[in-house]
Amino acid sequence: MYFILELIGVDERAKWDYCSSLTEDKKLQSILTLAEFAGMSTGFVTTARVTHQSPAPLYAHSVSGDWESDKDKLEQAKDDATKCPDIGEENTNAYILGPVKRAKPKQTQNTLNTQLKTAL
Repeated sequence: MYFILELIGVDERAKWDYCSSLTEDKKLQSILTLAEFAGMSTGFVTTARVTHQSPAPLYAHSVSGDWESDKDKLEQAKDDATKCPDIGEENTNAYILGPVKRAKPKQTQNTLNTQLKTAL
């Protein structure tokens, strides 16, 4: 069986590649969010990119699993791409170790490592 993962963290009313369909009432709560509401500490470890379609449902809400960066979103959105974040923009509380292939230009590996050391 083959599945195409396109919508991330939203219900079936959201439309693939349409930013305007990403509204608060369509966002689902992830298992990490539910654990945090229960007072638990959360996190995840992955060998995939943090913005990849496998770990992204743990924190992100997107109308396309392909939108890992602004570049992807601007090229593929079927309406105003400025009306919703890409998956990387939602990853605000994650610290990334190792190669950062799709980080914004100002977020270098050294900057991320410095942020991690400061947080610890």
